[in-house]
Amino acid sequence: RQSLDGSYPSTPDEVENLAAATGEEVSAKARPYEGFSVDASAPGSVSSGPVAADGSLVLKLYYSRNVHQVSWSTDGDPLQGAYTSGPTMFGAPITAPGEPTKAGFSFAGWSPAPAASMPDSDVSYAATWTPAASTAYKVEHYRQSLDGSYPSTPDEVENLAAATGEE
Repeated sequence: RQSLDGSYPSTPDEVENLAAATGEEVSAKARPYEGFSVDASAPGSVSSGPVAADGSLVLKLYYSRNVHQVSWSTDGDPLQGAYTSGPTMFGAPITAPGEPTKAGFSFAGWSPAPAASMPDSDVSYAATWTPAASTAYKVEHYRQSLDGSYPSTPDEVENLAAATGEE
């Protein structure tokens, strides 16, 4: 089976010794390995052939790692740091991005929780957020002048804080 670096081992993971009549055309049957698919184009692949009288026929099946997509989404600022995304081989380590930011919220984690290594399927992770308990805002007070106009600067300013989304 294929290594994460794309190479194949020099010795097989498994060997199956079978017998058939000399000259009979035989074919190897692929085995189901989670996260792997038969790679008929791998150098050295031999999936069928006639049985030799001296028993020298060796069928070789190579299994490549399945590749799936990793994606991350957040409605906050762009993701930062080195992280795993796009096409990723089965079994490869998954590195999450640095914690994203979003004004008025605290990062609460990824949903679902990122796997340690790439599963045999596409995966999408979404940032989850908790409203900040103390988001600053201000109230400016303007008093009308005797001529009916309002000043360009406030007469009074209140600096306040509340939970994000609270009215």
